Amino acid sequence: MENNSALAGIKVLDASNAIGHYAGKLLADLGAKVYKIEPIIGDESRTYPPYLPKVEKLENSLQFLLLNANKESLCIDIAHPDGHAIFKKLVAETDILLESWTLEEKEELKINHDALIDINPNLIQASITGWGLTGPKANWAYADIIGIAMSGVMNLAGFLDGPPENLPDQQGYHCASIHAAAGVLTALLSQDLQDSAGQLIEVSMQESLSIAQEISMQNWDIREFIPQRTGESSQVNPMNLPGFGLYECKEGMVYIMTTGTAGAGFAGLVEMMDEHQMAGDLKEGTNWDFIQTQMNGANLRNLLTDDATKKETRIFLDHLEELVTKFMQSFSATYIYEYGQSNRVLVGIISTPSDISNDNHLKERQWFQEINDKGRNVKLRYPGFPYKLSANPPSLRSAAPLLGEHSEKILAEVGILKEEFVKLQMQGVIK
Repeated sequence: MENNSALAGIKVLDASNAIGHYAGKLLADLGAKVYKIEPIIGDESRTYPPYLPKVEKLENSLQFLLLNANKESLCIDIAHPDGHAIFKKLVAETDILLESWTLEEKEELKINHDALIDINPNLIQASITGWGLTGPKANWAYADIIGIAMSGVMNLAGFLDGPPENLPDQQGYHCASIHAAAGVLTALLSQDLQDSAGQLIEVSMQESLSIAQEISMQNWDIREFIPQRTGESSQVNPMNLPGFGLYECKEGMVYIMTTGTAGAGFAGLVEMMDEHQMAGDLKEGTNWDFIQTQMNGANLRNLLTDDATKKETRIFLDHLEELVTKFMQSFSATYIYEYGQSNRVLVGIISTPSDISNDNHLKERQWFQEINDKGRNVKLRYPGFPYKLSANPPSLRSAAPLLGEHSEKILAEVGILKEEFVKLQMQGVIK
């Protein structure tokens, strides 16, 4: 496939572990030639479940397949003197290095930024780790769940009456990778616009995630207040009002936000229920007047905190909740979503993987990408790209590489030909 992407001609060494794989994929999708540097036994993420059926170990991890498409694999023991020398040759010929080594690992490998800049003055090196390269935690071990926890994000996830909860998939790693890719692209732009030389980009997962707390840190700094977990209600609606939050449908679930001033509001939801003969007494007399004038968070907050009105208001809100719940349970989530959207009722479907896979909108936009993975003898369907570029679109050019699939080809580019390659193989330096 022709590579007309934005980073065509840029060469990347991706020596990162799982925390940096998405950064490498983002650059590869934009057209960069990305060499995945793996240890002889293969990248650890090759063992991560879930697994592709009927494919041998180290080649069947869906996690690895997803995050390493468009890359080429080189297996090399960088700690071996010969492997170290080869790595330096590769650095001399590359534009970008992605890595996840701690300071201790850099010392053991005798690889630091100054030494690499001496080899290649224009090298952009992105260090992607849990804590960064300075500070008391710089050499601490890390994992995705640790980043989520120690960034403060986990404290906000979950329900008020339950424990903090982890985020799905590897959101800490992905967040760090996105910031690393942004830093790399900024450094490339700086080289182009300001004729700057190489530089070190340092990404800490903890810092990358901490920004996702939004105003939580400011709440503590200014008000000495720690925001609480709110579950489905959110900070916008801490009172669990009817018409706001998660609802189970006949098939699937939706999230609605009608107790407010946006869209058609709660009155719009009642109109929608009435069109299906399920509004009960809500359009009658004082009930309909109340819904049209009082059903927003500010008014309800006042009514529910006033001793004179709180009991009667709560009884009516419970009545509303009963009717809304019954309505939601009578139809599928897809129907509620599509009908609600057409009537300006703020409702969103809680999509399952199956929903997304069959989403007509995504199909129309040709978001999904298919490729024949010849090495694994299977056709794979990949999620699309997070952006579209009209002149230089990202592209899916190759499936994730087999272990060491491109070692011989890559090393030939730095002058290591067949005879020497075989010798290094027999010594266990490369695979």
